Amino acid sequence: MNDGQALLTTILQFPAEDTPRLGFADWLEENSAEVECGTCDGDGLKRAMTINGRVKCPTCSGTGRVPDGRRARAEFIRCQIEIARLLAIAERWATTPSDQPGGSMEDGGPAGAALAESQNLQRRERDLWDGRWEDWSLALIRLMGPLSLSERPPHKYVNTAFDADQEMLAYCHPPNDPDGEHIYWRFRRGFVSEIHCTCAAFQQHAAEIFAAQPVTAVTISDKRPLWDEGRSFCTWAKSPYQSESYVLPRAIFRKLPHNFARYVRDTVHHYETEDLARAALSAAAVSLGRDLAGLPPLTPAPASAPAPA
Repeated sequence: MNDGQALLTTILQFPAEDTPRLGFADWLEENSAEVECGTCDGDGLKRAMTINGRVKCPTCSGTGRVPDGRRARAEFIRCQIEIARLLAIAERWATTPSDQPGGSMEDGGPAGAALAESQNLQRRERDLWDGRWEDWSLALIRLMGPLSLSERPPHKYVNTAFDADQEMLAYCHPPNDPDGEHIYWRFRRGFVSEIHCTCAAFQQHAAEIFAAQPVTAVTISDKRPLWDEGRSFCTWAKSPYQSESYVLPRAIFRKLPHNFARYVRDTVHHYETEDLARAALSAAAVSLGRDLAGLPPLTPAPASAPAPA
């Protein structure tokens, strides 16, 4: 195992920590190199007839060599980590009463300054993402299915102010079902942090996904808790029959955390709201995925920035 692989292992084990991510970015930059240009096959010439004959390859400018992508990947990791840090700072200052120093969104205040700097970084984040997200998602694409060719690679920015979950969104078609529901994954702090897929896709690929990416949130798209109007609660149930959307596979149901639930029994968990029920399902899926990949349980994320004094 080389230093890069060791750092990746640490990132998977402790996804809340930024230090190994930054260490991996440093390793990528230190080990970056140039490779043969795929456009001209390394000869530096564009294969097109002009008045003056063959011309320089536009991809490599005639050198026959191009960067291997590691330096850009390193910058993307650092960029996303810094965006998350700045948004956390802005959020904390924004919760300070407006009549106290720093507690307003004015341009000169800490919240406004952090938000403005994060927006500048988001433009660079998008530049790095375009044209490269496919390579960075290759392991997931190989697992989950072919890329969508119907439109340009999508990217999503969460525009809500102070949302520290601003992430890049990519997707592919499910295997052998081009008309089926898309499988999504989000990048945050340089790596895939969230996946959105069907229950069947999760059960089939969870071990490989969690062994490759530090996923901390899962949305099971074809599962929805049952809402009881009369008693005002949502329910997840366990059963050998999974045709209903609120019925979970036993392996996932056993992982549902009790602290989200209002009422717990062997075959049902009741929740005050649908959001709590979905949060419980995400936590259960993450716990199961990490178990299958041989990873330790998640630990709480450390504070990203000091609270205002």
